[in-house]
Amino acid sequence: MKIKCDIVVTNLKGEPFVANGEQLTVRGVITSSLLGDFKEAEGWIRGDDKHRRFKLAQKFFMGEEVEVSNQELQLIRNLVGLNYPPSVVGFVFDLWDSKTLTVIK
Repeated sequence: MKIKCDIVVTNLKGEPFVANGEQLTVRGVITSSLLGDFKEAEGWIRGDDKHRRFKLAQKFFMGEEVEVSNQELQLIRNLVGLNYPPSVVGFVFDLWDSKTLTVIK
């Protein structure tokens, strides 16, 4: 699957979310979630897993459309769910679930 990175995340009124003076994009949501240092249920994240997340974040930071596996998409969904409030999670998940605009098969 390919994820389009430059879509601006909006609130329920259709207004863009702004973070640090810039509009929040799918790219920003994904990269910040991948680079977050979350404690998992079974303990802290291992170094190898952090490295994989870093490499995946690099792909999103540099690309307009990024190819991901189903496993990577599930990881991203889990991390976005941990990192963001329901308004952002809802917008991003709805895009992915509808398979329009963001996920290209």
